[in-house]
Amino acid sequence: VLPLSGWVFPPLKMPVEKLIGLNFEEKQASRHLMLICTGEMEVAMDLVRLAADKKQRPLKIMVGSTFPADQTANHSFSILKRIILCMEQGVVLVLKDLDSIYGSLFDMLNMSYMTVHNRLYCRIALGDADSLACVHENFRCVVLADARRLGNLDAAFLNRFEKHRVDISDVTLGLPPEGVKRMKELCMCAAVPPKVRLWPRNQVDASDPRKLFVGYSDETVASLLKHLRSAHGAPATDCDEVDRAWTEMARFATTDAVLRAEVESKVDARFKELLKNASFERPGDLGQWLESTPAA
Repeated sequence: VLPLSGWVFPPLKMPVEKLIGLNFEEKQASRHLMLICTGEMEVAMDLVRLAADKKQRPLKIMVGSTFPADQTANHSFSILKRIILCMEQGVVLVLKDLDSIYGSLFDMLNMSYMTVHNRLYCRIALGDADSLACVHENFRCVVLADARRLGNLDAAFLNRFEKHRVDISDVTLGLPPEGVKRMKELCMCAAVPPKVRLWPRNQVDASDPRKLFVGYSDETVASLLKHLRSAHGAPATDCDEVDRAWTEMARFATTDAVLRAEVESKVDARFKELLKNASFERPGDLGQWLESTPAA
C-alpha cells in the first residue's frame, strides 16, 4: 500500500500571465477574473495587456476615482452603459476602483446568463430599472483588487471570481536578473537629491528615484523590461536592453531632476546624454502630444 506521503504532490507553479491567457481561452467555461495585487496595480494591468495581445483580444480599462462628480448617479449610469457596450462587443474589460457599480453588475460578475435564440443575455441594474444586455461569448471581465483591502470586501463578492495573486515575482519571471539590477542601480545613481538641508537634523535628503521619475515604484523597472521584451523581442545584448529601457524611463523624468543628474550624478556620460535627449524630445504640452500621437 502506498503511504500517505506518496500521494502528496508539490504545488504546481504556473506564471499568472499564462493562467490569465487560459482563462481567456475557456470563454464561458471559466469564471471572471480577480487579480489581487500586493504592490502596484500597474503590474496586473501589464499582465492582462500581454495576455490579451497574445490572444489578439481587444482590451478596455475603466478606472474609478474619488472626485465628487464621479460619485453621482449620472456618472455611474454612464459607466454602466459603456460596460454594456463592452459586453456586446466581446472585449476584455478591466475594472478598478469601481465599487459603486459592482452591485449593478451582480448577474454579469456571477455569470448568471440566460439563453435566448442562441444568444446570451444577463440583467444589468440601471437605477430603478433593469435592462437585459447581450453578452458576447468572448467577453471576459477582470477586476483588480488591492490585497490590503480584501478585508473590506464581501465574501459573496469574492466568491464570484477566479482569483490570482499578483506580485513583483510574476513580472521578473523570465527576465535576466542582471538587467533588472543594472537598471535599478542606474535609477538610484541618477536620482541626485537637491542640496537642501533637512530640519532638524541638518541632513541632506537621500537619493530617491521617485523624485526623478514620475510614478516610480519597486515594480517599475521589471514591468518596463517585460513590456519592452514583449513588444520588441529580446535584445541582442544586455547593454542594448539597458539602453532601450533607460530611454523609455527618461520620458517620465522631471526636468529639474534631469539637470541635476547631468551636472552632479556619477552616471556614465553616455547615460546622461540618453537621459537628457529623451527627456527634452518629449512633447512640451498636451497639444504637442496630440499632434505627435498617430490617430487610432
